[in-house]
Amino acid sequence: MFSFIGYKCPVCGKPFAEGDDIVVCPECGAPYHRECYQKAGHCQFEALHSPDFVWEPTPEEEQSAQAARTFPCPVCGAQCPGNSNFCPTCGTPLAGEGRPPEQADPRQAYRDSYGRQSASQAYREAFGTATLDDIPIPDWEAFLGRSSAIYLTVFGRMKQTGRRIAMNLSAFFFGPIYFFYRKMWRWGLIFSAIFFALNAPFLLLMLQVTGSPVAAALNPDALYSAASLCSWLTWAVMFVRGFFAHYLYRQDAARKIRQISAALPQGQGRAEALRRSGGVSWKGVVLFILLVVGLDGLVALLLGPNLTALYALMGV
Repeated sequence: MFSFIGYKCPVCGKPFAEGDDIVVCPECGAPYHRECYQKAGHCQFEALHSPDFVWEPTPEEEQSAQAARTFPCPVCGAQCPGNSNFCPTCGTPLAGEGRPPEQADPRQAYRDSYGRQSASQAYREAFGTATLDDIPIPDWEAFLGRSSAIYLTVFGRMKQTGRRIAMNLSAFFFGPIYFFYRKMWRWGLIFSAIFFALNAPFLLLMLQVTGSPVAAALNPDALYSAASLCSWLTWAVMFVRGFFAHYLYRQDAARKIRQISAALPQGQGRAEALRRSGGVSWKGVVLFILLVVGLDGLVALLLGPNLTALYALMGV
C-alpha cells in the first residue's frame, strides 16, 4: 500500500506521521488528516478537478517522504533514513540491495486503491460517515447506479457545507433531457413546460411573419417583445436548473429511497427495487426529443408562404 508519511496535509501543512488518520479526496487522491478534511469541507484542489487531474506530491515533499521512510541496515540492523547513502551507525554503503525499493507512483497507487473501492467505501473514507440524509450509503449506491461515486461526492459536500448550489453542466446545457434521463419525472415535466412556454412566442412569431393564417390576428410587435423577454428568461432558467439540479436530484432520490425502504425493509429485493427505481432512462430522453421534433414539424407545416421573411427573422 502506498504510504503518505512525509507528505504534507494541504490544509494544515503538517507532514503525515505514522499513526495519523489519513483520508484521500475521492476525486483526485489528495491526502488529508481526516479532521482537516472534515473541517475544510472540500478538497483544496477542487478547482482543478477533472478526469485528467490526479494529485501528486511536490519534489520537496518527495525528498521529505523519502527521508521519513526508514529501512534496516543489512549489516548492523540499525534503522536508516530512506535517503541515506551510508548507515549512520556502522557506515556500511547502502546502495544496492540494502536500500528499499522505490514506492509506486502515488497517482497510480491512488487509481489502483480507489478502483478496488465501492462508492460506499470511498464515501466513508472521505466524509467519515456511513449515511447521507439518514439513508445508508449502500442504498444510495444502489439507487444512483454507475455514477454513484460522483453524485455521492457532490451530495456529501453539499451536506457538509449546507449549500444547495452545485453546478451541473448536463442540466445547464440539456435542460429537461437531463431530468428525464435521471428519472426525475416531475421536474422533467416542469422544465419541459417552461421550455415550451418560453419558446412559444418565437414559434408564433415565425408563423406570423410568414403569413400563416394561424397567427394572422396576433400583434407582431407584441410577439417581438415577448420573444425577446423569453430569450433572457431562457438563460435565467438555464442557470437555475444548472445550479440546483444536484439539490433537486438529491431530494428526489432521497424521497424515493425512503419509500422503497419503508416497503422493503431488508433483503435482496430492496436493492433490486432501488436499482429499478433509480439509475437512468433513455426512454424518457427519446420521448422528449420526439415531442420536440413533433412540435417543430407541426410548426413547419403551419408556416405561411412568406419564407423570405422567416429567413430575415433568423438572420439567414
